[in-house]
Amino acid sequence: MNFVRASALSLALCALAAPAFAQTFGSPGTGPDGPYVRGEGGWSHMNDMTGNSTTGSTVTTEQKEGYVVGGAVGWKLDQLRLELGLDFSHSGIKSVDVNNVAATTASGAVKNTSGMVRALWDLRTGTPFVPYIGIGVGMSHVSLDNVRANGSTLVNSSDNVFAYEPILGVNYMVLPNLALGLEYRYFATVDPSFTYASGGRLGLKNESHNVLASLTWYFGVPEPTPEVQPGPPAYQPNPQAGPPVIQPVPAAPPPAPLSYVVYFNLNSAALTPQGHDVVAAAAAAFQQNGRTQLKLTGYTDTSGSARYNLALSQARAETVRRALIALGVPDTDIGVAWEGEADPRVPTPNGVREPQNRRVEIVIP
Repeated sequence: MNFVRASALSLALCALAAPAFAQTFGSPGTGPDGPYVRGEGGWSHMNDMTGNSTTGSTVTTEQKEGYVVGGAVGWKLDQLRLELGLDFSHSGIKSVDVNNVAATTASGAVKNTSGMVRALWDLRTGTPFVPYIGIGVGMSHVSLDNVRANGSTLVNSSDNVFAYEPILGVNYMVLPNLALGLEYRYFATVDPSFTYASGGRLGLKNESHNVLASLTWYFGVPEPTPEVQPGPPAYQPNPQAGPPVIQPVPAAPPPAPLSYVVYFNLNSAALTPQGHDVVAAAAAAFQQNGRTQLKLTGYTDTSGSARYNLALSQARAETVRRALIALGVPDTDIGVAWEGEADPRVPTPNGVREPQNRRVEIVIP
């Protein structure tokens, strides 16, 4: 089916195009943890429904292109989403074939009202594009409404059957709490059984390919903050206050430690242009003041898992260490540590993206 291939290609192109759009549009991340709601709707293509009756008849129906609408409520925990969904699909009958004889006229409709439990896994890309995969299982109320061939009613019946649906999709984070999505689902059920007009029961296959657009709203989002907040170096010399003193003064105390803070983008260990400036200032201060020690400590915010954040804070500290070495600071004079999401500059609950906590602190004793 050309439309399904085109839809799958569109999903792939969206994922490939993510880096080009991410620097200008949207909000990085996979959405905040907690509850969410989604509305959805789109195109549905049913495969031919083929089966046999208990009286020995072979029946095949071909459906027109249809539609599907619905929604879901769920809970997001890091990259995992669990949800309950309710969807309704409708496809009109295009043709009917009984015992290999095509009817001259055909009418009626196939309807699926399905309640599904879904598990979805979001993939981090560091961009507003969030590809995901998933699976759904549940029940579907399948109706053949007044299916007629050559003016005679063949089936006007319904059945409740087990349903399942593999899922492939991509969300685009328009805002930190709002996602625009495109999704493909292959929907299928156990063969439903219907009352057949000529006597007995008729079992038919029930399968469809569905492409849906969606809007997802996440609740409990913290107040938005800038994704990059470099700020000035933490060290600012205090000006001398008061008039010059004439009497002898005590010996000057040892110089105070110098400190600088390098900020990073979400889920990134790459230096920003402002970060390069801060590292250059720290290297110059180290060399001009004749210091022999320099310590780096990497940190993250609380938006990821503790294990992921510990590795990310190490990568950030190593990035700054390499930049200092390139600016002439001896490697043997640099101490490196990383603390993950511990000791935040701005205390936050778990799962909060806070730019001031995504940092490497440089201290020159």
